[in-house]
Amino acid sequence: MENLQEKIFHCIKWMAKISHTCHLHELFVQNLTLENLCKLPSNEHLRFSL
Repeated sequence: MENLQEKIFHCIKWMAKISHTCHLHELFVQNLTLENLCKLPSNEHLRFSL
């Protein structure tokens, strides 16, 4: 089981990867938390249980 810190790191790394897209802006507009961001069905590679 990965620790929480590592999961958050992966989320931040993914966020940085898409930071130049409007998709990230839309997520912030929707006021999603980091936890919810990692659970979004569209991000299957980030489907974590925080």
